Amino acid sequence: MAFRIQLLRKTASSVTTSNQALHFHGGQGAAINIAVAEVLSVLRTAQEIEPNPNAVIFWYQHVKIRELDSMTAEQLVLEGRATDVVRFLRAIQSGVRHEQ
Repeated sequence: MAFRIQLLRKTASSVTTSNQALHFHGGQGAAINIAVAEVLSVLRTAQEIEPNPNAVIFWYQHVKIRELDSMTAEQLVLEGRATDVVRFLRAIQSGVRHEQ
């Protein structure tokens, strides 16, 4: 739990710094806030299934999801498909893992 809080705090402080820099150089801060919210949404949902933060980060970055075009969660989020990943994780939580 402490590791998760530290990771989120570190991420939040990095995002705040990045957000301020981007806002100053072009007003893209809102897009960064949305992207961070999507990443955190996926990571929080994944952590409901796997409480080990290291395993969640590894899964997010490296494990290809067959049902979602064999892409990693990270790739999917970068493509704007965070909702698909969360829906996939919710299906796993409910005991249903099916191809879309």
